[in-house]
Amino acid sequence: MVTSSDPADKSPIFIHSLFRSGSTYLFHVFRRSTESYWCYQEPLHEFPLYALDNHDILLSERSDKMELLRHPSLNAPYFLELYEVADWCLDKLNREAIYDSYFAPEGADIGIDYWRALIETAHGRPVIQECRTSSRIRTIKSLLGGFHIYLWRNPWDQWWSHKVADYFDAANQLFINAPRHPEVIDRLRREIGFIGHEGSDLASQFAWFMERQLPSNQNYLIFYVLWCLGLQEGMLNADLLLNIDYLSDSLEYRQEVLDCLSQNSITDLDFSDCSTPQAFYASTDRAFFSRIEDKAHGLFLLSGIPQTDINRLLAIRHEYEPQIWQSPISKIDPSGLLRDAERARALVVKAEGHEVELRSKFRDEISRQERRAEAAEGRAQEQEQRAVAAESRAQEQ
Repeated sequence: MVTSSDPADKSPIFIHSLFRSGSTYLFHVFRRSTESYWCYQEPLHEFPLYALDNHDILLSERSDKMELLRHPSLNAPYFLELYEVADWCLDKLNREAIYDSYFAPEGADIGIDYWRALIETAHGRPVIQECRTSSRIRTIKSLLGGFHIYLWRNPWDQWWSHKVADYFDAANQLFINAPRHPEVIDRLRREIGFIGHEGSDLASQFAWFMERQLPSNQNYLIFYVLWCLGLQEGMLNADLLLNIDYLSDSLEYRQEVLDCLSQNSITDLDFSDCSTPQAFYASTDRAFFSRIEDKAHGLFLLSGIPQTDINRLLAIRHEYEPQIWQSPISKIDPSGLLRDAERARALVVKAEGHEVELRSKFRDEISRQERRAEAAEGRAQEQEQRAVAAESRAQEQ
């Protein structure tokens, strides 16, 4: 599990993950510790970029949004630690580092100066949790050292968790929109007919992808390719692979993780309240995921990734599958099934609301087009009448 370590007490701790993998929970575990951890949560988020001219924006994270995302209750604002050092760090954050440099192309700004400033100004041992660095672990580690955790979750539950907000599918499109990317992303883009957008700012890019939502099979294909790339990067370069499903299921695994962290001078953490939602999937669900995953594996093979690498990735995935997947449905806690049914109904309500909104926008656009057509027709008639009048006057002369 451990590949290397940095024993320096003030060395940074990086937690890399994809969205909806339990990262806010892990951040909360470090932040509530009595040790002197200085915890940055998603400092590479676009929100801090919008706060360059007004740092107070960093303290405006709403509790209703946190509830919507089902994040654990935090005892301080999400970006509090970043706010405390913003005067010395925030001007080193730029747009390229957030999404365009996701795959850490050579010569690109991947945020190193920003990370270094965050580390140097931290009021304790810096802990940096970020959902936009899963393909940059090797590069960040080589330049900044520290202890690197790759936090991961089974892809099915994680992808379904994305459905709580349109933001996550749009952000995944921004990752593959990066101008410099590996060959498998090229093949993925061709497979789905991806239409990128190189807007002048992140707000316009987000608006572009939000308005061009993809069907579920394409959304999952994007997510799963990114999931595989992230886990592969973690397997090769992280000091600790931390699976949130097993952290929820297994007391023995919790202790194993705590022992590993303690050996690397990371102590006073408590995982006793870890409980990540896990769903039961029937044959139709499994067929949906398996079909798309087979396509993704094919894209990797065509991109020169050997089958042995794919097999290693799948082996560790299956090793840490949620325990609920191995239980007969008669043995499953009915409260979990009720929770899943409730969330499914909530998604239906959300989808219906979105459809109504789209229909309303469509009707408004049709009305605008009809008004434009009527106005154009009126102008044409006026021009025709003027032409007839002019011709009549010419004949009279």
